[in-house]
Amino acid sequence: MGKTHIIGVGLDLGGTYTGTFITSHPSDEAEHRDHSSAFTVVNSEKLSFSSKSRTAVRHRVRSYKGFDLRRRLLLLVTEYQLLQKKQTLAPEERENLRIALSGYLKRRGYARTEAETDTSVLESLDPSVFSSAPSFTNFFNDSEPLNIQWEAIANSPETTKALNKELSGQKEADFKKYIKTSFPEYSAKEILANYVEGRRAILDASKYIANLQSLGHKHRSKYLSDILQDMKRDSRITRLSEAFGSTDNLWRIIGNISNLQERAVRWYFNDAKFEQGQEQLDAVKLKNVLVRALKYLRSDDKEWSASQKQIIQSLEQSGDVLDVLAGLDPDRTIPPYEDQNNRRPPEDQTLYLNPKALSSEYGEKWKSWANKFAGAYPLLTEDLTEILKNTDRKSRIKSDRMSCPTLIIGLPISCSERLIEVSLLMNARLEEPPKTSRTESSLKTKN
Repeated sequence: MGKTHIIGVGLDLGGTYTGTFITSHPSDEAEHRDHSSAFTVVNSEKLSFSSKSRTAVRHRVRSYKGFDLRRRLLLLVTEYQLLQKKQTLAPEERENLRIALSGYLKRRGYARTEAETDTSVLESLDPSVFSSAPSFTNFFNDSEPLNIQWEAIANSPETTKALNKELSGQKEADFKKYIKTSFPEYSAKEILANYVEGRRAILDASKYIANLQSLGHKHRSKYLSDILQDMKRDSRITRLSEAFGSTDNLWRIIGNISNLQERAVRWYFNDAKFEQGQEQLDAVKLKNVLVRALKYLRSDDKEWSASQKQIIQSLEQSGDVLDVLAGLDPDRTIPPYEDQNNRRPPEDQTLYLNPKALSSEYGEKWKSWANKFAGAYPLLTEDLTEILKNTDRKSRIKSDRMSCPTLIIGLPISCSERLIEVSLLMNARLEEPPKTSRTESSLKTKN
């Protein structure tokens, strides 16, 4: 019988290179460096650094999952309301109702438009070049990043259409000439090519969005109004409309659930009881998820933000979440164009610390540290109550432990009875610092 060999293979997978490390030696010999070899595989064929196709697939999958979860939630709401009103549907009626509700959920429209064109090049371009360029000057300014300005324009159908009309009459050669004359510092070949690519991206994207409008794509608010008219003629939902009090009430329920983003309905169903097959509406959890979903959204639109606060207050004070949804105009819950400052947050900036955990680790000394912080930084708690009331922090907590050795604690101090508000907005050292080796592991956050 031949010798037994031990072979080990290690792979380091990368986008461009794959590292390979192989060892092979007889089982009765000690491993030695002469038994190993390593080499690199270059993945040069069909390699694309563009995330466009991956993003499209991700959005498509998210859309399918979101629809399934929203339909599942709407059917739970339907069953719950019919049970409350002691109404029983025949199997055929129930199936027809399910088909009708699914059809209304599919007619969702868009809350914001996104072109298939890759506009990432805009992130690195000087906005002043476009703010003073012919055909661009009425649409861009030099005070905001170009990509942020384009996002806002892309979500205004009329503005996009007007921009596309302006750009259609401009030649690329004229744009190059303008840059060389007005911005000679950007006239080098490679730099100029980036600005030409940026102009082309805006032109292609605006044309794409303008074409969507001409093909009949509608904003979600328009779809909602059309759905209401159709529901008033739909005999399949008559019994359910009666259960909710009117067709208008049922329409508002459908519209508000349809407006929920995929992450919000995922929060609702992310529960062990649903995995075990329990399919009953949890009204308390639904209310908490709706409040959290609204707090998650961030917008520069002051009117929308004011409406958001009113809705959150109504939900938190309500005894029946379905009554609130049945009376809430779904136009008010259409997700706004967000300010994007909550994308990929590294950690929450407003975490609670538990007084019991602090006392267990540091005794009573932490209270004197907290008082010193509060005295040294009196502005730390400015608008804090309002921020905490209308901001979702749970989504930004990545673990139940802090990973920052230097914290600032701002409080209205009655420390023994309440949780402590912690802000990472500033970076300062404690006058009497705790043991740094234990700071990260001891400050537990409240989820």
